[in-house]
Parts: sequence; structure tokens; C-alpha cells
Amino acid sequence: MIWDSIVIMTFVDMFIICLTVVAFWHFYQDRQVLKHLNVFSGLALVLGGLFVIASVYLLDIVAMHLMPRFMPLEKAMAFMKTLHLNYSWILFTFGVLLIVASIVYLNKTIFPKIISMELELKKLAATDSLTQAYNRTKFDEVIRQEIERAKRYNSLLSIIMFDIDNFKNVNDRYGHLAGDYVLKTIARLTKANIRETDYLIRWGGEEFMLILPETGLEKSQELALRIKRKISEFAFDSVGEVTVSFGVTQFKSEDSEDEFIKRADDSLYRAKENGRNRVEVMV
Repeated sequence: MIWDSIVIMTFVDMFIICLTVVAFWHFYQDRQVLKHLNVFSGLALVLGGLFVIASVYLLDIVAMHLMPRFMPLEKAMAFMKTLHLNYSWILFTFGVLLIVASIVYLNKTIFPKIISMELELKKLAATDSLTQAYNRTKFDEVIRQEIERAKRYNSLLSIIMFDIDNFKNVNDRYGHLAGDYVLKTIARLTKANIRETDYLIRWGGEEFMLILPETGLEKSQELALRIKRKISEFAFDSVGEVTVSFGVTQFKSEDSEDEFIKRADDSLYRAKENGRNRVEVMV
């Protein structure tokens, strides 16, 4: 009877110890997520308490197996009956199991879902819903970072501002659904021709902006010409040919953010004035 009880209690203790180890492992794997959610310290404190409890259960296993060998059997049985076969031990063990299982579940399921939802919300907040290009909020964030980086490391930075030619005529003649289709298609064609490190921004209405880190004026002009050609060669359903005008400029160390953007805007205006469907560069 005593050895049957020892086997059962050993199994319960080992189960709690193993589950605690699993909880610690998930805690270690997800430490960056937990820090991001500001729950790292609190969970570390709880796991520290569980580590102490797991150590007690380990000592309990050792004691259960040694006591019957080094003391009278009746006394050992009475001690283990008092220790294990009562409501206090059962309730305490059940509570510990519940806490450890909850921590494992939080680390493995709940916290990653929270992070995923947060990232999705951030993406939605920074993305234009129609074209899936970044919006002006994201532009403000990125342009400041890239200007600061260009100044600090003396690296290249260029922007391209482009605008759909006669877009009002598309809306007036074919309707706003056709206009939305043109906007989405141009955004898609542009994304297909830029790098992952580049940023496509919907500047407003039919205007877009490209932020091109580590890119000089010549490469930016080549990119603008390539995108212009891809758009002009594309057969838009129902609408036919659509053309786009581009203004290109490169960041200079003495530029402010407003001066940098204004130069791109001025070069785009020049492209419009010079006949549209062209690329103008302003140094």
C-alpha cells in the first residue's frame, strides 16, 4: 500500500515539475514578446515562486523514496498519509497545476495572439485602405528617420513624387470605381518595381511618394523612368492608357524636411508644365 501511494505521489510531483520546466522554456522563448507587453517582470516573479514550489516537490520525491528505507515503516506511512492524503495537499497541488498550466497557455497562445493583433492594428493605422500603400502618418515617421540616418551616416536618400495625369477625367468619364481601380493598379505596379527597403506612400488623392533609402539621383531617375514605362504600357480595363508624371530629387545635408519635399513637389510641377507623362529631376 505504501509503495502504491509513493508511485502515485511521485507521478503527481514529477508532472508538476515537468510542467514547470515547460513553463520556464516558453518564458525563455517568448521573453522579447513578454518585454514588449510589459509583463516580463511580473511573470518572472510568478515563475520564480513556481521554481521554489517545484524544488519542494522534488525534495518530496526524494523524501518519499528514502523515508521508508531509513525509518520504521509505520512511522513513514503515518507521515506520508498526513502529508499527502489530505485536502490541503490536494487543493494546493491542484492550485499549482492550474497556475502552471495557465502560464504555459498564456505564453504559447494568448500573448502571441495579442502581439499579432497589435501588429495588425499598427499596419492598418499606417496603411491606406484603398491602395495598401503607406499613408501620410507613416510617411511622417519614416521621412524623419531616414533624414536623420542620411545626416548621421552621410548616406544617400532620394524621394520621387508622382501624380496620375488627368485623373479627374478618369473619374468623370468612367466613374469613381474605375478611378479606384486605376489607383490600386498603379500602386501594385509600383510595388512590383521597388525594393523591400523602399516605401510607397499615398500622398493624397492621385498623388504618391516614394522614399528611397541608400539611393542617389541617377538610380532614382532610372526607377522613375521604369515605373513610368510600366504604367504607360499597361492596358487598364475600360480606361485604356493611363500616364503618370514624376518629380525626383535627392536629399542634401543642408536640407530641412520641408525643403526636401518642396523640391520634389517643384520637380513634379515642372513635369506637369512640360507636357506630363515625363520624369523631371531637380538637384
